[in-house]
Amino acid sequence: MTIDSIIHCPCCAHALPAPLPECPVCGCAIPTQANDSGRLLRNGELRLIERLGGGGMGSLYLAEDTLNGQQRVVKELRSPVSRKTRNTFETMFDQEARLLARLSKEHAAIPRYYDAFMDSGSFYIVLEYVPGQNLEQYLKAQGGTLPLAEVVEISSQVVDVLCIIHYLRPDPVIHGDIKPSNLIRRPDGQIVLIDFGLARVNVAPPPYMPARSSAFGTPGYSPIEQWEGHPGPAADIFALGATIHQLISGRNPREPFINMARVTLSEISTLTNFPPITNLVPETPPILETLITQMLRRRPVERPSTQDVRARLQRLSTFQTG
Repeated sequence: MTIDSIIHCPCCAHALPAPLPECPVCGCAIPTQANDSGRLLRNGELRLIERLGGGGMGSLYLAEDTLNGQQRVVKELRSPVSRKTRNTFETMFDQEARLLARLSKEHAAIPRYYDAFMDSGSFYIVLEYVPGQNLEQYLKAQGGTLPLAEVVEISSQVVDVLCIIHYLRPDPVIHGDIKPSNLIRRPDGQIVLIDFGLARVNVAPPPYMPARSSAFGTPGYSPIEQWEGHPGPAADIFALGATIHQLISGRNPREPFINMARVTLSEISTLTNFPPITNLVPETPPILETLITQMLRRRPVERPSTQDVRARLQRLSTFQTG
């Protein structure tokens, strides 16, 4: 079993060692892998085409808007069975919908938000369908690594988005789960940041969420302070640094966590590490090596700011093309 094949609760993302009817942590009903093709939602306005997989906090479907024939992505979040967590879950759903509605207006690299509604006891968010491959798929198709110039271009596009959401007023937003599978590469090469299920304005966790729940990030990409329940903009910088390291070296930072259905803070602290990039790819420019090393520092205060990362990537891009 690989980490990608572990079943996760669609509500709190707790890793389940085996299929269960409901999550033992939050009480959420666990969806089956039944074929949902053709199922209608919102009084027939949406028709599900196929299940795309799981997002950070739910299941994703490709759907058709039956009113105009356009494709959409529908995120389904099934409500917990337990009454004591249902109100909290409804609040989380409302906050995510409001946040996506707000963020989709801020940058073209964030999928457009269209609607949010309840249907048959489940919650749904309707988003823009973004054609292309996620970077995990693209990386595999390209042989496991990408050219340095392409990595710099991709990273520059991602940090441009972070410079918007990290400096929003009155409340900055943290994405919380930057990794190759959450970055879609359009056919024209433009990058889109998806899955804001872990994004937050208020970093306080829901009352029922255990401090070590996988809902706090992805092992290997998320820094220790995020797993401790204290993420800030520097956590996104760490995750982007981990992503850059992987795109250049081909080393998957999740590998140490394979076969772990649940991890402890000690394991996160010990196993989240990155060999010097020049040990793996000697031709990496010193300026990029230094930047990656600083982005992956353990202490958040020692990592460069989002604006600093953007400025340094811009200089590196100019140097490489000049």
